[in-house]
Amino acid sequence: MNGSRTVSLLRNSTLVTAVNLLLHIQK
Repeated sequence: MNGSRTVSLLRNSTLVTAVNLLLHIQK
């Protein structure tokens, strides 16, 4: 259970980082 939560958190953080990079590049 904790493992799945960790994976989901890692995926969420990765998505957030990707979005931030895209927004930064667009500026």
